[in-house]
Amino acid sequence: MFLVTINVRYLQSVVNPEEEVLNETVVKMGMSAVQSVKVGRTYTLRIAADSKQDAEITGKELAEKLLVNKAMETYSLNIEEA
Repeated sequence: MFLVTINVRYLQSVVNPEEEVLNETVVKMGMSAVQSVKVGRTYTLRIAADSKQDAEITGKELAEKLLVNKAMETYSLNIEEA
């Protein structure tokens, strides 16, 4: 059993209104140490697979076919034994 975490983020070139509002609010709050805020989604899956490589293949397939809009988003995987 593997725990697969899929982190989805907008591409650098995509303007995200939520990020803009958060970044403006951080500045207004006087938190100058915070350079920028990025918004994304995280999916955590428990996958029954024979190997880490099989779990990765399943995670990538799910991400690319269902969870990620490749025109606007990118993703990364983290895989751990559960």
